[in-house]
Amino acid sequence: MSGPYARWWSLALLFAPLVLSLSAAQDKQAPARWEKAIAAFEKQDRESPPPKGAVLFVGSSSIRLWDLKKSFPDLPTINRGFGGSQIADSTHFAARLVNKHAPQVVVFYAGDNDIATKKTPERLLEDFRAFVKAVHAALPGTKILFIAVKPSPRRWEMFAQQQKANALIEAYCRRDERLHYLDVVTPMLGKDGMPRGELFAKDRLHLSAEGYQLWNGLLAPQLKKLYRPGSTKGTTPVLPRIVGHRGLIRHAPENTLAAFTACLELRIGFELDVRRTRDGHLVCLHDDGVKRTTDGKGKVAELTLAEVRRLDAGRWFGAAFAGQRVPTLDEVFDLLRQRGFDGLLVALDIKAEGIEEDVIRLAARHGVLNRVVCIGLAIGDPAVRRRLRAADPKAPVAILAQTAADLSAALADRDADWAYVRFVPTAAQVAEAHRAGKRVFLAGPTVAGREPANWGLAHAAGVDALLTDYPLDCRQRWRGPSTP
Repeated sequence: MSGPYARWWSLALLFAPLVLSLSAAQDKQAPARWEKAIAAFEKQDRESPPPKGAVLFVGSSSIRLWDLKKSFPDLPTINRGFGGSQIADSTHFAARLVNKHAPQVVVFYAGDNDIATKKTPERLLEDFRAFVKAVHAALPGTKILFIAVKPSPRRWEMFAQQQKANALIEAYCRRDERLHYLDVVTPMLGKDGMPRGELFAKDRLHLSAEGYQLWNGLLAPQLKKLYRPGSTKGTTPVLPRIVGHRGLIRHAPENTLAAFTACLELRIGFELDVRRTRDGHLVCLHDDGVKRTTDGKGKVAELTLAEVRRLDAGRWFGAAFAGQRVPTLDEVFDLLRQRGFDGLLVALDIKAEGIEEDVIRLAARHGVLNRVVCIGLAIGDPAVRRRLRAADPKAPVAILAQTAADLSAALADRDADWAYVRFVPTAAQVAEAHRAGKRVFLAGPTVAGREPANWGLAHAAGVDALLTDYPLDCRQRWRGPSTP
């Protein structure tokens, strides 16, 4: 190639990295333009705190301009719309706009501004998924209703892209009973297939009074189904969750049904270790051998289930526990199914490779997959994490962040939804994790022993779960008069 075209391509190649760099920087800094609006909401919250367990509306101008008190006079509503925003903006500020209010239902509208800035339908789906993760990381029981990206006369040329985005998001919502999709597109189109003019303001983009009246009629029946007056079940933050290391190791023999049952009675989560016997059964034992915690000898992987079950796993700890047996994972999951409680978290320390699929399928069969998180080999081995997710895409998996410097990389991992941190994070770092759709599991020497100061810092930072040898002491610290 020669002449002016060659020079043009040379210049294009020369400046392409700069253009991409500037674009990425602008995308990263975009949420900062809303800081003033978010600060104004926070001032309102301080002056007149909204109720917990309400119906919270969040998103762009269609939310901001909605007169919720007039439209839904019988419902406690919170309006957190900020005009011109895109889906990712609500995700960035989810902790400050949504999660702090612990809403029972979130009504979400955004997307047409995204498409107007040339984002693809696939990007809209990914951004909405990130919003859902950011909310459900802190409020796993909150219902989220997505209002379809609306057609408008002013942006009619974008209708095909809008509909593709709507189809992707609707299909995504169908896979989770906590997610709901509201079709406003069909009733907003006339017999000629074009947007009905009376539904729009003079700018031909925002809704008119008639437009909001239509939306009210479509949304009200859905809110009647989703909202339960006086109920906060599943929406009130249950964090931080305390997880007892191998049960209550200071009060009962580790990795036994006695220890796990005691934890459940005390409303405390627990951690357990999973290994496989020679004949393929999953059992709960920390060491690769049975000598330390039973009256037997040998490697777990070299013993059959029958041989392991004959061992006494309690007498070594105390005569009162004589006769305790090494439990199977099936027995533990059955216990969780029968006696689990809201907010329970059980950490599964994967001790052997090749058991990932069986562990996840067993949890799913008992209906307790949403109450566990996989640690152990999973936190450091990406292959283990991939196998866990291959067994079930909803499998909760953690990745290690040994230090604060490791956090960003951990949050970027697609096969984990928990960051397993071994340092006491700040509130800002926890918020960063939540924006990334991940929860924070604090473990390691800073909190494993009797560490009341660090427990207090963890509570103040808002970590999602904490693993310790002293779960009862930790809970008492958080309940005491000096709790942050």
